[in-house]
Amino acid sequence: MMKNKDYLNNFVLIGWIFSWLFLLIPFLMRIYLPINPQNEDYIFITTTIILFINFILYINIFKNKYSFKKLFSWLLILSAFLFFIIPLTSTDTNYYISSARVFTEHNLNPYVDNYKELTTDSLYKQISTKWSYLSSTYGPLFTIFSFAITWIAKSSYFLSLYLFKFFTAAAFLFSSYLIYKITDSKKMFFLFSFNPLIIFEFLVNSHNDIFMILFILLAFYYIIKKPLTIKYALLSILMLVFSGLIKYISFVLIPIFFIIIVKKLNKDKDKIIFFFSSFFISLGSIFLFYLPFWSIEIIQRLKAQSAMTGTLITSPVIAISNLFFHIFNINNYGDLIILISRLLFFISYLIILFIIIKKKNLNLKKTIIDYSFLSILLLILFFFSWMPPWYYTILLTLIYLKITYSKIIKQKYLIRASYLITLIAILNYIIIR
Repeated sequence: MMKNKDYLNNFVLIGWIFSWLFLLIPFLMRIYLPINPQNEDYIFITTTIILFINFILYINIFKNKYSFKKLFSWLLILSAFLFFIIPLTSTDTNYYISSARVFTEHNLNPYVDNYKELTTDSLYKQISTKWSYLSSTYGPLFTIFSFAITWIAKSSYFLSLYLFKFFTAAAFLFSSYLIYKITDSKKMFFLFSFNPLIIFEFLVNSHNDIFMILFILLAFYYIIKKPLTIKYALLSILMLVFSGLIKYISFVLIPIFFIIIVKKLNKDKDKIIFFFSSFFISLGSIFLFYLPFWSIEIIQRLKAQSAMTGTLITSPVIAISNLFFHIFNINNYGDLIILISRLLFFISYLIILFIIIKKKNLNLKKTIIDYSFLSILLLILFFFSWMPPWYYTILLTLIYLKITYSKIIKQKYLIRASYLITLIAILNYIIIR
């Protein structure tokens, strides 16, 4: 009987991994057959939902049968296969390349100038997208990283593309390993590493959110798995700063880490050293990375980009409000909804910080994970006027950390919540298209 169960485990796992071969359908159709992009999207969505169902089925029979080494080996095989599939539902990788070429090929400031105007660029027809009118929307650490890739690749589009895919795959594998090290759980490793949304966004579409997530996980690793010393506390804060210098979302976590660390350090001397050191390290890093690009126009451009809006591809509170007003034919409400929703986020966030300050006898691991998760959850719910599906990946990452440090009775509900978040993100592709 036990052998039959083992065979079932093996069959479901291997079948689930090889079901990713279905992604070859839209990939090959794009190359060899004229296909309506909308039909391609439906093929993708159907395939991903099938993967999602198989993912849940496998988790339900997951009994820690496999060693971490074996699971990681399967992940390496899957990563190697998906490495060769070009991004299917996103042009963001092209945007990374084009924004970097603004500097590496044309010696212009990517935070001020945009690629749309550079029609003489040798790769313009290949990499120009509907987002080319935007100057760089990412932090300077990612921008400098992009410079290095396009400088190496020169005028080779495919070398640029696959260098991005290589480094995002490497960041994904490292992040998966960190999930295992932080949680000491093969199940959490599987939930993160084999989640169809996470795999698709990072191994296929190569979104740069994985670099942001990698540094966030390093911050948690230094604060949870290492002794609470000034050295590791500062390293944790520095990792969050680096994460924010890729995508600004991570800056929300810095005050939470800072307050909890100050409260948990035993000696007043250590608190003072950490306070001033973290302050100067954070501001110094931000200043140094932005210095090469600084122009007063950057503020104006970032403000304009933050005003990007969608109707339903937004934070859920904004989307539901938009839908309500649309049903009742109430016009000119969009900006007001966004303003109120963001105000609610900031009020909620300040309440969280106040609760942490007032809280006594903190459990370091549980408190820092719980309030980090809550802050990102509120950010996702209230803040974004444009929120594509891959934004949910940071929430999924934190929910898997939270599961580990929650009571057993709560764990099954959090796992189900992760299924729901994954499904919502996948279905968002229907709205986008």
